[in-house]
Amino acid sequence: PKTRRLHMSETAEQLKVQANQSFRQKDFLRAIDLYSKAIASSPNDPILYSNRAISLLNLNNYDKALEDAQTAIKLNPNFTKAYFMEGKSYLGLRLYYEASDAFRKALSLEPTNDQVKQLLLEAYKFDTEDYYRPVQEELGVQVRFISEIKGKGVFAMRDYKPNDMLFSEKPLVCQRMKENQDPPNLKSCNHCLRTLLREENFGPFKEVYKRFRTSSPNTQSFCCDNCPEEYCSESCREEARHDYHQLLCEGSNRLGQDGKSALVELLNSSKAKGRANPLVISRMIARALNRNDVPSRTSMRIWWRFVGEQDISDDDEFYAGLLKRIFGECGAGFKDAPELTTLEEYR
Repeated sequence: PKTRRLHMSETAEQLKVQANQSFRQKDFLRAIDLYSKAIASSPNDPILYSNRAISLLNLNNYDKALEDAQTAIKLNPNFTKAYFMEGKSYLGLRLYYEASDAFRKALSLEPTNDQVKQLLLEAYKFDTEDYYRPVQEELGVQVRFISEIKGKGVFAMRDYKPNDMLFSEKPLVCQRMKENQDPPNLKSCNHCLRTLLREENFGPFKEVYKRFRTSSPNTQSFCCDNCPEEYCSESCREEARHDYHQLLCEGSNRLGQDGKSALVELLNSSKAKGRANPLVISRMIARALNRNDVPSRTSMRIWWRFVGEQDISDDDEFYAGLLKRIFGECGAGFKDAPELTTLEEYR
């Protein structure tokens, strides 16, 4: 048996050399045939699958190329070329977010690879434009990717008059700056940020409030049953609970003791440092984990479309560690929590 395995390996190597030669001659069909025979002799060699994927890509056979790239990744999770092939296959299939994800993984293995960087930007550009395309004609605007630094921008496709509404979006999650939560003169709903104050309490901002408000102030508040958080309506309280608050409530029974401790530390530190991002990200993760009908990473795709690359901060590791304690190690009971609470995902 040992001699036979060695003979098979030698046969696969010979077939691989012939296949490489056919590939260089642009005879992709013959290259695919030879790589297939080599794989039959050596089915656990990720390079053979990756090479066959390249040949398939040259014939625009993106589905089969994707299968080979993903097989190569399973055989070697640190194989940069396989992620590269996976990304190019997704590009061919016009699955731009998935392509971006594959190129990000390739870049994490080879951070200086300029070709991967360029393809990542290309995938992000296509993903941005594809996402907004269904509504652009109706709105009379076009959303385009501008550059790596500026991100995306909105371009008018017709003339607008002053005060014309271009478009509006409901925030996926929102969060008050922590230092604005305690003063009684800034009281508002913890979910939609609608004010809970009477008009006479607005002081110098009264006229501004009158001009821009879209609804009447709501002076009745609805509190969470297990913590002091206030909401403007029962519907806001229930929506917050369903989306994220049941995992971010200081009185929640979904977290372990260390998770509750980390949550308090997150709230206090964010307030002391004037940081809202960690709180927003915690709501993103909680909402993704609460969506049991789809995989957590699929839910997180919503925010990837809106969040650009941010500068790395000195306290990133600190906050990522707190989120890991809250969601990843404290009995939240979600198998995807460790994947969503890494330093890389936080950034």
